[in-house]
Amino acid sequence: MKGRIVTAAESDRLHRKASRGDVRALTALAYMYRYGSGVVQNKPLAFQYHLRAASLGDSEAAFNVGDMYDAGEGVRRNRRRALAYYTIAARHGHADAMASIGAMYWYGEGVKRNRKTAISFYRKAARLGSPDALNNLAQACRLGEGVDRSPRRAFSYFVEAAKRGHVRSEFRAGEAYLFGIGSSPDRIKGLRWLRKAASDGDPDAQVLLDNLEVGSSVARARKAK
Repeated sequence: MKGRIVTAAESDRLHRKASRGDVRALTALAYMYRYGSGVVQNKPLAFQYHLRAASLGDSEAAFNVGDMYDAGEGVRRNRRRALAYYTIAARHGHADAMASIGAMYWYGEGVKRNRKTAISFYRKAARLGSPDALNNLAQACRLGEGVDRSPRRAFSYFVEAAKRGHVRSEFRAGEAYLFGIGSSPDRIKGLRWLRKAASDGDPDAQVLLDNLEVGSSVARARKAK
């Protein structure tokens, strides 16, 4: 529903279904009002639709309620309530909710900071394929924070997260391949990931590509002399 134009007839149909407690309709309306898709954007109303769907047992809605409380989006920011709704979603196997709980423990936001607990949640979420959790585990392994430092494990996590579309991990995977950080050097794969990251908006990837181009130009000029 995000980004798609919704007709007036479809909007009316969704509102009728939502009034009867249809979870899919409630969720669709929540996204419509949250992102202004086919309607005037109204984040407080979007929050109310997510909240109602969550009250009917929908784990994705519970995650979104937590996410909006966490960011103060359409509702006053409340990290404790965010954690409560993330926990509801996580109990139903929601990987992004697990990753979000991990981040809260990692930074001590709404809870007492606990890196060990954060890593535990990241690992649970990573096993379910969460790109954010994979990236966060990779970063922890890269720096040796909360876990033993391991460039090889960091590389593995970055590549897996990159394959799942995590833009920062696309940059890190390209960087690792290019310079042989935790892996054997592979310039072709490195450039491929860096170009993907740059096209997806990672500024560091574009800077590195530009620097590599300058370096190549200088090298060619020297050879020509």
